[in-house]
Amino acid sequence: MDLSKLKDLTLEGRPYKAEILKGVDSIDTDDLSIIFPIHYEVSVYATHDVWTLIVTVNYAVQTNCSRCLKEMVDKVSVTSEFLVTETEEDAKLYSGQTEDEVIIWQKRDSYLDELAMSIVITSLPIQPLCSEDCKGLCPICGNDLNKGDCHCSNQSVDSRFAALQGLFDEE
Repeated sequence: MDLSKLKDLTLEGRPYKAEILKGVDSIDTDDLSIIFPIHYEVSVYATHDVWTLIVTVNYAVQTNCSRCLKEMVDKVSVTSEFLVTETEEDAKLYSGQTEDEVIIWQKRDSYLDELAMSIVITSLPIQPLCSEDCKGLCPICGNDLNKGDCHCSNQSVDSRFAALQGLFDEE
């Protein structure tokens, strides 16, 4: 999409909305799979010779909880801001003056899809949790502690100090 068309949509008060129906197969791993479609929304704000591009991406990931290993779907919403220029000189000028990423607009129809996909890739959950209070698995017997307590000893002793364990026991 041409940046001027995108700016016209935003000047009318409407953000540009789109979705990515299929994606790159190399993103899927044994532990993680992106669920398509990926929805994104783009708003543009013009200031002099640069534009601020605000991209909000909504997607879901099928993965396993990092504590209890239960299969789950994690819904993610990410908003990123970019400073957009049309020349490399402007990009160099603004790159040191802002925290936003400065990009040079590429005049390709798929550019916004590529930008949204890059946001997805950089925001994939590292340690997803099925819930904030997930108790995980017992390190001794492997039982799911969310379903109930196990009867394993909570006192784990480092094997290097096992010989010292009885040192302070009463005689």
